[in-house]
Formats: sequence, structure tokens, C-alpha cells
Amino acid sequence: MALMSVGKRANEQLQKLVRGLKSRLMRPVSMKKAPPNYDRMEKTESMRVEMKSRKAQKLIADTLCIYA
Repeated sequence: MALMSVGKRANEQLQKLVRGLKSRLMRPVSMKKAPPNYDRMEKTESMRVEMKSRKAQKLIADTLCIYA
């Protein structure tokens, strides 16, 4: 039974992949333009602090969720 469900899941994943490829191939040529290149913005110190703060808040929330 388990082997059958694995085969079924693989078949569904393959079908999803084929649908995605078909949709990409069927797009009109005008939609296939490459996005414009943007210059990468350097992170400021305040941005780094903000990212660390958000990461710490997420870690605290996850920890409290586990022990609650």
C-alpha cells in the first residue's frame, strides 16, 4: 500500500511539472522579455540591525510557542 501511494505521489508531481513546463512554453513571445537589471543596494547598518532584530523576535516567538 505504501509503495502504491509513493508512485501516485510521484505521478502527481510529474503531472504538475509537465503542466508548469507547458504553461511556460505556451506563453507569447512578448511576455518572455527579461526583467530589467537593477543595481544591488548595499545594506546599511540600520538595515542589518533591523534584520537581526526580526530574526531574534522570530526565534523568541518560536521558542515560546514550543514551551507553551
